[in-house]
Amino acid sequence: MSNSKYLRSAVAALGTVAVIGFAAPSAHAQGTTVTITSTFSGTFSSTHMDTNGDGLRATSQNVRLLGPLGASTLDGINEFAITGPGTCASGNPGTLFSFLSGPAAPSSLVQRAETNGDLLFYNQMSGSACFDSVTGILSAQASGVIVDGTGALKGAKGTFTLTSNATFLFFNLVDAFGPQSGTFTQTVTLP
Repeated sequence: MSNSKYLRSAVAALGTVAVIGFAAPSAHAQGTTVTITSTFSGTFSSTHMDTNGDGLRATSQNVRLLGPLGASTLDGINEFAITGPGTCASGNPGTLFSFLSGPAAPSSLVQRAETNGDLLFYNQMSGSACFDSVTGILSAQASGVIVDGTGALKGAKGTFTLTSNATFLFFNLVDAFGPQSGTFTQTVTLP
């Protein structure tokens, strides 16, 4: 597969930019701030959305997070745009991407605790990625905020950062699908 084919859908792999750890509310007192680092793995796939009309679709991600306070799932959607050629962290040549933000761009994430079904809602605020044209790996970094929750997490606030890597299992110039994994650190202030 040529590098240009990868580029048309590299943004699809950027669904890697949305994964979170989970703070179990029963483990901490009200008003407590906790910082948790977890690992995640799962998949990404392209969607039908292209909010800026550049031909690169937004991505949906579905991952499972494992951390010191248990497991959770995360579903999210976000969109990136090509910013140009560059050098990836690996030192290899690649294509750089930046996160699309604003009210019209998709940037929402929902995390569900497997233990009790409580939810946390996230907005991704910034992110970038590099598609390594030598290895075929898409590496991404992102950050954002916790905006609310349900159940015992109603009113939760906080921040998150992550690093992630993804590869393509399927790609046809429009649609893409593949695995993603990484590390997520979140700081949550419980209600």
